[in-house]
Amino acid sequence: MRVIDAVEEKNYIVSSIKANGSMPEHNYHYLLHNSSNLYKSVFIGSGNKQGVLAIKGKTIWKFISEPVAPENKKVSILVDAINIAMKSGAKKIILELTDETRNGILTKLPANCIARKPVYIYYWPVYDLKKFDPEFHGTGWKKMRNIKNYFEKNHEIKLVDTHSVEKGKLMEIFRKWSSKRAGFDRVEKDRCVNAIEEGFDGYEIIKTLLVDGEPCTISGGWKMPNSNNFYSSLGLLNYEHKYLGEFAIIAELTMLKKMGFSHVNFGGSGEYLLRFKTKFRPERIYKTTEFSVAKK
Repeated sequence: MRVIDAVEEKNYIVSSIKANGSMPEHNYHYLLHNSSNLYKSVFIGSGNKQGVLAIKGKTIWKFISEPVAPENKKVSILVDAINIAMKSGAKKIILELTDETRNGILTKLPANCIARKPVYIYYWPVYDLKKFDPEFHGTGWKKMRNIKNYFEKNHEIKLVDTHSVEKGKLMEIFRKWSSKRAGFDRVEKDRCVNAIEEGFDGYEIIKTLLVDGEPCTISGGWKMPNSNNFYSSLGLLNYEHKYLGEFAIIAELTMLKKMGFSHVNFGGSGEYLLRFKTKFRPERIYKTTEFSVAKK
């Protein structure tokens, strides 16, 4: 197993994700967008196009999602990756795993390591687009139907490619969004800023709602590897209009349904934001737990 530079080994990492990727964050550019002045993007490769996406700091590393690997190999690859990271200077490794994978590694950690208590739980809603009705027929959808009609009646709406919007206006959307998020859930500021600055590299779909001519949202993501599911990785809005959040999701779900995706994953968040996302009745919700492994 070896630690390789994400930029220098782009082709190998991309081919590994194509062969063995399965999770929403298994995306090469997503890995790069998580880098910063303090963290370098790397891939801890175990051979056979398997390994762990990670960002490497001086003494703190973060593994991004679950390993790029078949389900039955994930635990052993994670344990090996922890060993390699510790030998490469890491004193603490931050992980975010499903319960099954986390439970699998807890009893197999190296003797010189200890798992800390969970610090945060993320909830991931997944929506069945085949069952999604863009017109919200039925009494059970009356409130959402009223919101859709209200927004369309009171505003001029246009959904455009985000690349056509000035970067300064996109950054203003981000600033307003992040100022509202601080008290509710964790804001991945570096990732969002990097995505905007780099022109949304890796985003297969990236859209902005113009409301009365003004850009108010940024939403987009990519097709999850080895599936017909879409990961909505980015969802920002400026909170300038009543029901803007609800309408932005309606527009995104409607677009993705028309494009033929079977499911969409709206990303992990805390319970506060989850309450908003459940308005659209996900088919299922799974959770991941953030915790750390440290040297004893």
